[in-house]
Amino acid sequence: MGLVHVQGCHLPTYARLSEEKYQLVCTELMIREDFPDQHELDGGCAISGLDVYTKALVCGVEGCLKLFASGDLIRKHYDKEYGVEGAQVPSQFNVTYAQHLDQNHHKSFFRVISFSQQPVPVMNND
Repeated sequence: MGLVHVQGCHLPTYARLSEEKYQLVCTELMIREDFPDQHELDGGCAISGLDVYTKALVCGVEGCLKLFASGDLIRKHYDKEYGVEGAQVPSQFNVTYAQHLDQNHHKSFFRVISFSQQPVPVMNND
């Protein structure tokens, strides 16, 4: 999955990157060959270089980590997952900062701490 991301999102430089070369580079740089699980990333610091969405909608059902880019998408989620539609769907949702690793925005959002909320590193010159 990581190779598909590199080939598709970092055009034209890596469009023809082979599986063997990709795995070699991952090994040399000691980086993962696949995307981390959405639950693994949820609630962590924002990843530098990825857009931070400031108004991702939070499902609100206890235990559900799903985030959405629009009201229409979250309403479809409520209908599909919980059988709730129309007037039964909440009219307001909490919002959060979010990022995603692929082009399928509404299925791969994960909650992050925005750059402005992250602690500033302090250098100790002792």
